Amino acid sequence: MLFDAFWREGELALLFGATGTGKSILALQIADAAARGRCIEGFRMDVKRAKVLYVDLIFSQVQINMRYMQGRAAKHHEFSQNLYRDRPDSTEKLCEWVRQRVLKYGYRVVIIDDINAVSQSCDGTRETLKLMRDLKRLKDQLKISVLVLAGSRQPPRRQFVSEADLQRSRILCEVADSTFALGRNPQNPQGFYLIQTRSRSAPIVWRAENAPLISIERSEDGCLKLKFDKRFVPEVDEKMRQLICNVKWRRDAGAKFREIAEELDISVSRAFELNKKWRPELDPPKSEFQPEQLPVIETPSAADAENDADLHGYEAEVGLNIDLYEDVVPDAFVSQASHSCPERPALLGHLKRSFDKNDREIFVEKEDENGKPLVWYMYDTTGQLTRYEFKGVGATGRHVDGPMCLFNTS
Repeated sequence: MLFDAFWREGELALLFGATGTGKSILALQIADAAARGRCIEGFRMDVKRAKVLYVDLIFSQVQINMRYMQGRAAKHHEFSQNLYRDRPDSTEKLCEWVRQRVLKYGYRVVIIDDINAVSQSCDGTRETLKLMRDLKRLKDQLKISVLVLAGSRQPPRRQFVSEADLQRSRILCEVADSTFALGRNPQNPQGFYLIQTRSRSAPIVWRAENAPLISIERSEDGCLKLKFDKRFVPEVDEKMRQLICNVKWRRDAGAKFREIAEELDISVSRAFELNKKWRPELDPPKSEFQPEQLPVIETPSAADAENDADLHGYEAEVGLNIDLYEDVVPDAFVSQASHSCPERPALLGHLKRSFDKNDREIFVEKEDENGKPLVWYMYDTTGQLTRYEFKGVGATGRHVDGPMCLFNTS
């Protein structure tokens, strides 16, 4: 399998769809995966990496650069070094040009985007059919795998894409070993789906009832790609989930990949790959912790005057001033430090209790709409309380003076 059941090694495959459905994006994504020897997440690929020739008859180099450029920083996605993009000066002898390139450079996979560029007549069926037949003979002779893209009409409203949308060019499907198509999701104007329409070597797997649902997104490195629905997101065990989140949180705090790699004892490339695997659902759910009711401290009354000596003896023993509790709600303890440091909240027990990326207990004073801490407090191993604040590029911490809060954090 080169791209799951859609395209197998040694096959001439046809990918068709209406304008704007993402055919070229998917084709480049498949080409990059084959060149790297890494499958598109959620789909199977049984072959090793290979040299790939992407024959782009549609886009110029400038247009490709614009497509795969991220923001004003002009950061371009870097494709595999095994992926080569080229085009002939003329499409009249395209098949012979491909033959020469394969023999000279040893390409094992060829993708042509798209076959409609060779059309000379009104519908172009005569030219495209001849090219498909020539390509099939070529792939058999040279033992290569070929994927051809073709445009089609938009299917009627609320109907799935089918070979009928190719109209007279439907005859191309008779030559291809496998055929699959991209269509617009009728329930989501910004979404798409991918289905098989025929396969000579194996049963059809991806039909209308289980078709992968797709959206187009741009990754952090500028790569424009198709993102498939949650069924195609690989399962992550708890140990891997924690590692991915640890890398992501450190990266969000401003740490460099080299620093992250050293701290977590992994390679820099491993840290980079783990950061790309992060998705919001991997973060732990918001804590549902509710602070327990704490013992009530009652203010000594005149009737208990005889016990004053015992109370103040206890005060001297533990270092507390019981008079501080006269004007506060009696259902929680108050830290003496709250009177000397305005940055420290009076009741840590009233803050949300959570855990940081290292599974250390923290008390969250402020968080964003996604539940990510912006201001929080944490005790170190010596019992020193530190206030942390996230300012967009990293977190800054400052020790809070005074003794530990009496709230029991265990």
